[in-house]
Amino acid sequence: MTATQLMDLLADRGVQLDLRGNSLRYCPGDAVHGRLREELERLKPDLLRMLQAPVTSQDRSAAYSRAVHRANKVYRGGVIDWDAVDAAADRLCSSATFCELQRAVAAYVAAVGQRTTTP
Repeated sequence: MTATQLMDLLADRGVQLDLRGNSLRYCPGDAVHGRLREELERLKPDLLRMLQAPVTSQDRSAAYSRAVHRANKVYRGGVIDWDAVDAAADRLCSSATFCELQRAVAAYVAAVGQRTTTP
């Protein structure tokens, strides 16, 4: 498994990776165990480099596609807060590192998945 594949797998499971200096954090912590934890340890140097790396327009385009794909999985009907979706999309476009990009994807998916009571 590559670092990219692991990041995608974790994101599909709702796990977010984050950087704290040279430490790799993930949330929720109880979602990573067994083989996933072993893969995180094995790929930690690659993940750290990847999360700190600057992103290209191709990276942003691929991240937007992933965000839309994941958002389609969580959408269960109802009114969407388009302001929140637009704000998350803006974060996608302005992300400078993969870590920021990953957070923006999660924000986009969360914005589509949350339900509002007013149209």
